[in-house]
Amino acid sequence: FGAFTSAELASARGSRAKNPHTTTSRWLGDGLVFAVDTPAGRLFPAFQFVQGTPRPVIAKVLAALAGQLRG
Repeated sequence: FGAFTSAELASARGSRAKNPHTTTSRWLGDGLVFAVDTPAGRLFPAFQFVQGTPRPVIAKVLAALAGQLRG
């Protein structure tokens, strides 16, 4: 399924924001998506998105797993 960087997601959405991390940071804070920190940087698994927008079901899954996810 691949993975996206914040910049790739911003590009997929047609964002013109100067900071491509703004939207993904908000999504993370709101519990809409999750990311994986790697040596190459923070990556967002692609299955979470449809045309660069978070799938609503991801927020439901993350809410159901709240407090159970580590590392």
